[in-house]
Amino acid sequence: MKRIALISSAFYPYPQVAAVRATNWARMLPELGYEVVVVTRDTGHRASPQRLANEVHSGVELLSLLGDGTVAPQVDSYPPKASATRLANTKLAWKRRLDGWWIPSGNIRYWRKVYPKVQQLIRERRCDAILTTSPMSATAEVGRWLGRDLGLPWIADFRDPPLLDERSRPAGWSRLMLPRHRAWLDSVYKESDAIIHAIPTHGRWARSVYPTHRHKCAILRHPIPRDLAAGEVEPIFSESPNRRSICVVGSLEIEGLKVLAQAVALLVARDAKQFDLELRLVGRPLNDPRPIEALLGDRLVWIGRVENSVAKQHLLGADVLVNAVSPERQRYLGVSSKLFEYAAARRPIVVINPTRPDRHLVWRLPAQTIHNPTPDEMAAALGDSLAMDRKQVAEAVEPFLQANSWQRHGERLAEVIECVTDPTRQPFDLREL
Repeated sequence: MKRIALISSAFYPYPQVAAVRATNWARMLPELGYEVVVVTRDTGHRASPQRLANEVHSGVELLSLLGDGTVAPQVDSYPPKASATRLANTKLAWKRRLDGWWIPSGNIRYWRKVYPKVQQLIRERRCDAILTTSPMSATAEVGRWLGRDLGLPWIADFRDPPLLDERSRPAGWSRLMLPRHRAWLDSVYKESDAIIHAIPTHGRWARSVYPTHRHKCAILRHPIPRDLAAGEVEPIFSESPNRRSICVVGSLEIEGLKVLAQAVALLVARDAKQFDLELRLVGRPLNDPRPIEALLGDRLVWIGRVENSVAKQHLLGADVLVNAVSPERQRYLGVSSKLFEYAAARRPIVVINPTRPDRHLVWRLPAQTIHNPTPDEMAAALGDSLAMDRKQVAEAVEPFLQANSWQRHGERLAEVIECVTDPTRQPFDLREL
């Protein structure tokens, strides 16, 4: 049985989207006959061995490293929840400016400090391959170090495309470092044994820019959650009898939230019997929700941050799912990964300000896309979605669920691993995946 070292900056039970891809792979790989050793940065979100076995897989060993390289205790714990504040957003903007001075990203400082311990842990466990994944590129550098120092095959996974849009390029004066960032990215494609791209646009770009390495460039979108696809999740419905739910999972800027709340209020005012609605928000709470509460009263349901398993229950309890991206983020090449969960819920979807990868993703789904909507336009989109037949929606989404199923994703991931770990080193071409 081959043992895979999975390196990620976030992992279960970290409650944000950065942990989802790595956690899904840790659930998937043991079912395909692999042992998995996860090395991640300790965020204070910790899981006991029993909880890890129940929620991820019993065949996974989790090593969460503190800043000094020691392994964090395996106990159930959560750090205090943080609220969204203007100061926090300002700090994030400055962090992005400063990160550009570091190759490949600012959190490489942490990985440099703990790398001796990472190398020791991987060597002791006699791993057969390194698989790095994260929204942040520093884990890819760790994979390169391990491949060089331990002689192990290294698979680099890019959940988001580095350097292809403003969000992932150095900002401010750190733009002077852009040539060095590009040289680093070139080295990843040269030195890795395989590269996985979660966004098809990114994968096609890589194959054209790195023609001599195109054979090792795979495209592997996020998988459809198996429990949602199989109907194994128990929905959480509105507490008010016969009330229908408009649900948003994830963060939503205040201006977009006001438009959505106004749209719900317009529908209720038009016909409170036909449109007996609530707006359910699952994710980080606003610092001041009073303007939204004034619009909707008890029709506003704040759920707050919850584990992904609970968020999926709210998805299934909704009548319409809304995915919203700010006009600024719309210019980026990222994909809204929760759209895969939305599709698996088999509910009508309204996508506000979709990115280009989002548009490619939903064009065959029962989804409406709308750009910078007014409250009236938003209300019309919600009304049309509420009028959709649930059975027809489920039938329309089925081809997408099959194409991106958990089983198919796992088979393709296993094929990548088998190609790079083949002792005979036979030539391979991952473009056919």
